[in-house]
Amino acid sequence: MLIERDERFRKALLSVKKWPSKKGFEFLDEINRLLENSELGHEWQIPFIVLILQGWLFPPTRNMDMKRTGKENKGRVQLTINPDTSIEDIKGAWADVKRYQVKLWPKFQKTNFTKKSFKNIGIFWKDMETRFLDNTGRDLSTWETYTKKDMDIVSVAWPNEEDISIEADRKRRANLRQIRHRRSKRR
Repeated sequence: MLIERDERFRKALLSVKKWPSKKGFEFLDEINRLLENSELGHEWQIPFIVLILQGWLFPPTRNMDMKRTGKENKGRVQLTINPDTSIEDIKGAWADVKRYQVKLWPKFQKTNFTKKSFKNIGIFWKDMETRFLDNTGRDLSTWETYTKKDMDIVSVAWPNEEDISIEADRKRRANLRQIRHRRSKRR
């Protein structure tokens, strides 16, 4: 039954696609007005097209509308939930949602933000600001200018630390380099 339904949907959409664009848009506008007046969701659009063109009524398999939005390889899955959509309906469609997500954004990597993530983003921005906007320092013994090194940036990125030993600054420098590395992998 599902194979027949999908085949009828495909044939109906292909026949509408062959029409002149003005006729096709007018037909779809009429369908959308009918859905709006009937207070039915967008998931009923294709079943109504099949009903009008072929005389077959196949109710939607989901109690919600699912469609893609956005750019190629960075798309989004948009769910439009009806007033009577239950959590069970969403759980039943979740496998399709996940499949859609992989298809629309194949190289997506999930990011989990923590308090440390936000702190590291702040450190990253301080690092960028120091390296690219204010990259010169002054040697206090000779008063000569020089290009700031990572140990100089550490004091700017972590200004209020209690432990100011050389060993602690080396650990912070390693942390700074790790933050840079992680940010450069995201690009």
